[in-house]
Amino acid sequence: MKLLREVAIENGLAPEELIYIGPSLPSRYREFAIMKRDGTPRWIAHPARELKGIQRSIVRSLISQFPIHDSATAYRLGFNIRKNVEPHVRQEFIVKMDFANFFPSIRPHDLISYLSNTQFKLSDTEIKFLTHALFWKPKKASDLRLSIGAPSSPPLSNALLYDFDVHVDALCRVNQVKYTRYADDMTFSATNTQSLEVVHKQIVRFVKEMKSPSLRLNTTKTIWLSKAHRRNVTGLIVTPNGEISIGRDRKRLISAKLHHYSLGRLGVAETKHLHGLLAFANAIEPQFVDRMRRKYGVEVLALRHQK
Repeated sequence: MKLLREVAIENGLAPEELIYIGPSLPSRYREFAIMKRDGTPRWIAHPARELKGIQRSIVRSLISQFPIHDSATAYRLGFNIRKNVEPHVRQEFIVKMDFANFFPSIRPHDLISYLSNTQFKLSDTEIKFLTHALFWKPKKASDLRLSIGAPSSPPLSNALLYDFDVHVDALCRVNQVKYTRYADDMTFSATNTQSLEVVHKQIVRFVKEMKSPSLRLNTTKTIWLSKAHRRNVTGLIVTPNGEISIGRDRKRLISAKLHHYSLGRLGVAETKHLHGLLAFANAIEPQFVDRMRRKYGVEVLALRHQK
């Protein structure tokens, strides 16, 4: 019962109290929808504050010890979307594939199956508690699933897809294809289309055969790209000469906001937004930020909020 003791102590509770409140945890979420580009809703479920604390404790005490494959680049310390794009910049052709309904497709039995095949030996009581603490029960639903919004969902999904990443990475290496996965977004690249076609067919078949987690591909979002196209990978642009860019639209937005800032026309909220955009740009394309420094004559990464 070591896990329960550690989580209880961090949250000012007794292990018995955690066990008692466990069955109520899957319902302690605030649910709301945001509209996707295609007009369909994406349901977000944010855990209540006390549940979020419990989930973070579970991540520190247990999930952080689970292995994560090098090809998984999301939600990891020292990784960002640039890391996800870098393996593909020198390749001629790119294929992007996407899992449909990614987090909610992962269920408690996937975690139970995973734990049964690892060295992490937990008691039945601890495993039952984990299913309550990590999985969400939507209103009017009878089953539990991972939520978009819980701090534990991203690292847990990376761990549960470790075997998938191992298999796909091995397949890609045999065919001289580069592979990265940023949550539900998979990117494959190669110097020829034949290798990508082989890998694509095998990935489609492999996903259909997967038992845990049971995922499916969103085939409408499979995209084939070459240097003749605008190559957008997880929100970044791979230029024809093999560089990574934040893209012209973001650059124009940042430049316009900096102009308004230099004239004292940005309010607090807009200045904060600009600061976030600049921090993002500096992590991805620092030479652009250097150009902005020279153009506007301001320390763009230390903007003062206007009152």
